[in-house]
Amino acid sequence: ASSSLSQEEYEAEGLEWSFINYQDNQGCLDLIEGSPVGIFSLLNEECRLNRSANTSQFQTRIEKALSNNQFLSRDKLSKNSNFIISHYAGKVCYQGEGMVEKNKDPVPPELVQLLQKSRDCLLQKLFPRREESQNDIKTQSRTVVTVV
Repeated sequence: ASSSLSQEEYEAEGLEWSFINYQDNQGCLDLIEGSPVGIFSLLNEECRLNRSANTSQFQTRIEKALSNNQFLSRDKLSKNSNFIISHYAGKVCYQGEGMVEKNKDPVPPELVQLLQKSRDCLLQKLFPRREESQNDIKTQSRTVVTVV
């Protein structure tokens, strides 16, 4: 879209140039970033559910929600979870394995410990302190908080 706008601007200013015909990639962008449903929104939702990552569940959700999208396909011969997006430059196969886990954004344990020591009422509810013992630092560092 911005390239087309640039060309329109050149034309309006009377500059000499050769017109370049760009392929409209909006359908592919909608597949990836679409709202309310796109691959990124499904991925974020899967992370917010805060359950153990299940690659086949994520694959099923993509297929159900986006099955009518012409830019999405799947390598059905592969045993691994995957989806193929037809980008402007060609088809790209994405492996679903580990995609949900990689999208989670864990809060560093040191930050969780700092938040647990806060005097702010809301933070005290969100990050309650645990009973501390002499060797509790190792236990606290195992607390995983994910931000999506």
